[in-house]
Amino acid sequence: MSSCSPTLAEENRPSKLVAGAKLVMKGSIVAGLIYWTSVEGMWGDSRQTENLYYRVMATIAPNLPDIPGMEQLPRIDKMIHGIFEGYNHAVVALMHVLITVPTVISQKMGEILCPESREIEDDETTK
Repeated sequence: MSSCSPTLAEENRPSKLVAGAKLVMKGSIVAGLIYWTSVEGMWGDSRQTENLYYRVMATIAPNLPDIPGMEQLPRIDKMIHGIFEGYNHAVVALMHVLITVPTVISQKMGEILCPESREIEDDETTK
């Protein structure tokens, strides 16, 4: 017999109509965002994307504080370099996690399922 708590009871689950309405709402939000970004030029060619960048910066730039020594906004090539560096760091960290997680899980499962073998290992290391 399992000591785990059961999932939500049937009476606490939302009806299929409510679940369907939530799905339709989420889908319409995603579709609307994709349509809006497409119309603005985010998914177009590089010229349209650069135009979008300059329009966004023109909207934000008047609200930026005056920073001494900063005559212009950051350039796209420097921003892209930072994005690639962050992406590469994230990929390396993810690969490290993917490599170490199975080993750690195997060790922890061994400790849970066979605690007496862990005690034997501890006795051997203390000698």
